Amino acid sequence: MMSLLEKVEDFKEFLFVDELNEKMFQLVDKVKVLEIGKSTDGYPIFCARLGNGNKNALIFGFPHPNEPVGSLTCLSLIKILLENEKLRKKFTWYIIPCADPDGAKLNENWFKGGFTIKKYAYNFYRSKPSIQTEWSFPVEYKDYKFDNPPANTSALKNLMEEIKPDLIYPLHNAGFEGAFFYITKPMSENYYNKIFELCKSLSIPLNMGEPEAQFIKELKKPIYLEYTFKDYYDYYKSLGKEPKEIFTFGNNTIGFAQQVNSNVFGLIGEIPYIFDPKINDVSKTNKTRRVCLSESASLWNEMIDITKKILNHDEINKKSIFYDMLKEFISHVKNSIEISEKNLKKDKYNEKATVAEEFSKTVRTRFFCLSYLGEVRRLLLDSDGKEINDLIKEVESKVDGHLKYIEKNSDYKIIPIRNLVQLQLECLFISLDYI
Repeated sequence: MMSLLEKVEDFKEFLFVDELNEKMFQLVDKVKVLEIGKSTDGYPIFCARLGNGNKNALIFGFPHPNEPVGSLTCLSLIKILLENEKLRKKFTWYIIPCADPDGAKLNENWFKGGFTIKKYAYNFYRSKPSIQTEWSFPVEYKDYKFDNPPANTSALKNLMEEIKPDLIYPLHNAGFEGAFFYITKPMSENYYNKIFELCKSLSIPLNMGEPEAQFIKELKKPIYLEYTFKDYYDYYKSLGKEPKEIFTFGNNTIGFAQQVNSNVFGLIGEIPYIFDPKINDVSKTNKTRRVCLSESASLWNEMIDITKKILNHDEINKKSIFYDMLKEFISHVKNSIEISEKNLKKDKYNEKATVAEEFSKTVRTRFFCLSYLGEVRRLLLDSDGKEINDLIKEVESKVDGHLKYIEKNSDYKIIPIRNLVQLQLECLFISLDYI
């Protein structure tokens, strides 16, 4: 399929939501574009329907609002399908460049003009879990029930119930790390090796650091078994937590797809914007994994403290979208830290951490703290009062501190957008030969 990838445009920046829709209508006849619903703010969600295969494939961009790579992958896939009859016969393809237009629009100020960490942080928006497209599908499991998806997720839900996809591919991308992947079933060594060789050919490192959560099952690092709401629930329950008292979210995309078609094949590729070679360095450090994870928890606790201070300030705008988001953020991170601290008692965390594991819990953690500090700053910019400017300066000072640490401890590079799109596409094409 590499010859197909050569046709991928050399994207220099990301497209705004309106530009994505305009490009899609330039490529696809209007009769082949469905409006599957509208967002909460009334923005249309468009889906291109191509091919006539007996099985259905659903591919969509912006599963999270700060993840625009997949939108360009969708446009590139549409172009390839229009020129490739074999692929059009293999599936009936449903392709949605932007599944979350409301959230995407709140990120648009960092989409153009070149990527910098500071610009990304200052213009970052990631919705609270209960309205994240990826984690807001209806679910009922044991004593827990979530049945209040936002409008854009309802549109996806209705489409999935109608087409019962055999293949589903929410196009995620990560921030500062290497590439890592989730699939819904174990595959052959040949499959894993093809994915790894692809990453190498595109100069995109693998993420050999700690997985996103401690309960995730490794197939061949960094390819993991996809997890859904049930896995989250059972994990928290096993640690003595009551999910119904903590969780504010629903099922994820693949989990819901499994509800409508138990045989669906799900694929996720987390593709980074920037990377440092340390993220796939498996040589040992002098630190234990426990120490590295504890350092990460300290950074997040500091984030909780400053966020609480801002949220509790008399002059803060409680009507801002960032206010509710940050309230849920505090609750989510606190629970994650408590769970992590319980797990750290396990013997495996006595092992020496690799360079990748240390990097992922120091430099990489600071990158993610920057994103949320950016949202704290945006909340302050939405507010008005005598002390707001001083609080903004305090947050900006924290941002500068994390940036200085990253600059000192990382030799990061920005990955060309074209390479990221090619990786997402070829992961899909490789998978087609195995399902």
